[in-house]
Amino acid sequence: MLQEFNERPIDRYFPIIYVDGYEIGGDMMLVSLGIDEKGRKMVLSLRQGGTENEEVVKSMFDDIDNRGVHKDQPILFVIDGSKAIRSAIKKRFEKYFIQRCREHKKRNIIDHAPEKMKDEVERRINEAYAERDYERALAQLNSFARWADRINPDMGNSIREGLEETLTIIRLEVPPFLYKTVYSTNPIESLNSSFANFTRRVKNWRVGDMKKRWLAASIVDAEKRMYRVRGAMSIPALIKNMNAILESEAKLIDRKVS
Repeated sequence: MLQEFNERPIDRYFPIIYVDGYEIGGDMMLVSLGIDEKGRKMVLSLRQGGTENEEVVKSMFDDIDNRGVHKDQPILFVIDGSKAIRSAIKKRFEKYFIQRCREHKKRNIIDHAPEKMKDEVERRINEAYAERDYERALAQLNSFARWADRINPDMGNSIREGLEETLTIIRLEVPPFLYKTVYSTNPIESLNSSFANFTRRVKNWRVGDMKKRWLAASIVDAEKRMYRVRGAMSIPALIKNMNAILESEAKLIDRKVS
């Protein structure tokens, strides 16, 4: 099953790719989930490591690159806060956008808030993320960060860290139904729940590729029940918007050079 998973063809275009880690038996299993132009899900690669470090991520991208995933069109990567994943994307891909998972980000910010202010902090975050104009959302989050500085400077810094990447889907003007699909890593985390159900019977993990074999079997089993993502009909609009922004940025660079 593992060999079949590792060798199956993935040589096509996936405009959306989720990358996230799943802890199992003391190891971090890094998983990439691709969404094709018709909204169909497919797990692209699986890697095993101690943490989500850059070498593990590089190995994953080497794998999907060698197996032919198309890179000539832009890709929206939806990731958690991992600096290693972000760094590897920037080194490997030329046409990309990164959307930081808002659920992860919200938890990080709220964790810095005093207990009596957690509800207020969550309300302010939700207000900013509900804004659909990029400039207004950016101004709202910067104002929120200044407010947070007076309570706990670390909370203000947490808001600012990766701030613009939490607003990528606003910048891309992602249509409403697809917006709910790509604002977080929830689609790949629901796959993680399949891993948990599939592996809960295992009490002792042996060394070697046992974990990868079990997860590969779990993936193949889970994919039989996967539906197209919500908002799949809006994926062509997303691709169009990504290309338009990249073209605009390229023209701006050309004007500066000339």
